[in-house]
Amino acid sequence: MSNLREIMQRLQSSRSGAGDKEAAAGLPPDPLLRRHSQHYAERLAQCSEAMLGYELAWLGQHREALELCRLQPEMLEAAGGACQLQRMEQEFFLFEQALASELAQRGLSPRPQRHAVVANEHAWELTHPGIRQVWGI
Repeated sequence: MSNLREIMQRLQSSRSGAGDKEAAAGLPPDPLLRRHSQHYAERLAQCSEAMLGYELAWLGQHREALELCRLQPEMLEAAGGACQLQRMEQEFFLFEQALASELAQRGLSPRPQRHAVVANEHAWELTHPGIRQVWGI
């Protein structure tokens, strides 16, 4: 539940203009990144509640990976450097907003689940039958 609360708080602050990581970094919005985020939001709109729960966990895992990249020079280098990490963080922020918006629109409060997620597969791409079954997808 704390992940959902954090996402909802970030969405609130972004709507008020505070907390926008792009603005705080002084970066202009990247049109490609915005389109990618819009596509993500469109996919979320087609997801079941179980799929949204998976995406919530997927974003949590993604957040942890980004934090590790920031703290570990080897991981930062493997990720493509500081500029690429900043771009991935912007994408994460936009995805987080899209998920919070979809959850709020549906009035959902998914229970935190600690099932496995696949780092490079969103809920609609998930191919592992065992993981699909555990999540109810």
